[in-house]
Amino acid sequence: MTFPTHEKYYLDSRTEELIELSIRSINEKVERAFSAENGSLAFSAFDSVPPWWKRFFFGVKENVRMYFIIEWADGFCGLIFHDEYGSEYRVLANPDQNEVPENIRQQISFGEPKPVAMKHCLPFDDGKKLISEFLETGEKPSSVEYDYVE
Repeated sequence: MTFPTHEKYYLDSRTEELIELSIRSINEKVERAFSAENGSLAFSAFDSVPPWWKRFFFGVKENVRMYFIIEWADGFCGLIFHDEYGSEYRVLANPDQNEVPENIRQQISFGEPKPVAMKHCLPFDDGKKLISEFLETGEKPSSVEYDYVE
């Protein structure tokens, strides 16, 4: 499968939001973002124009399809993929992995008050490989296991 084509793509980091028109430019921006020691990156795409009543009553300008969010700090990361219904698939780390200090896990908590769970904290290099694979295929990688969250 090739990556789904959308009218536009959104790449949102802690410092800026970019709107891109091609998946190739997204790959370049992701690589540049990954050069930072700590960060967060969310990737989504324009999906469709909502019905008139959603635009009128709720002010919804467009339906956006979320694909993934990754947060990283000090060589570790947390990674969440989303399906077309918005459900979360949190990547599970290797159970044999060494303990990651709580202060690092707190930096990759996805905005939640508690640090990311140890089971969802994986080496950043592994997370980068999974993102690269996803951007090539358009599907969440099958080489890892996930926690499903509705």
